[in-house]
Amino acid sequence: MIRPLGTPLAVPALHVTNAGRDCWMLRDPTFAGLDRIERQALLDWLAAARARGIDAAVDFARRPWDAGELEGVIGIFETARPIASWLVVRYQSQWVVVTVTDETISAVRDSLQEALELIRVPGAL
Repeated sequence: MIRPLGTPLAVPALHVTNAGRDCWMLRDPTFAGLDRIERQALLDWLAAARARGIDAAVDFARRPWDAGELEGVIGIFETARPIASWLVVRYQSQWVVVTVTDETISAVRDSLQEALELIRVPGAL
């Protein structure tokens, strides 16, 4: 099996095929920008949200581009969509949700959990 350059061999990875391309994803995302309580809130929310059409949350904290003063960016993916439908963004200890499809930004929230509660999959219960 060939891994892309830069993929450490010691990191547990999950092989996925997306649009006919082979990809590697971390099996257990780290969410480096979150503290223990926030990480657990995200994992709990994700477990419940999967029944409503949410497929994954991806930590974009370790991104190759300059994001200025943003402290964290989490991509939220709907099932069967190749790009994130929402970005949950931390800036100066507060959170906003960017809806990618209509390019809207939510009002500021004081916690990650409050921000995640804003995410609704169209047509889901």
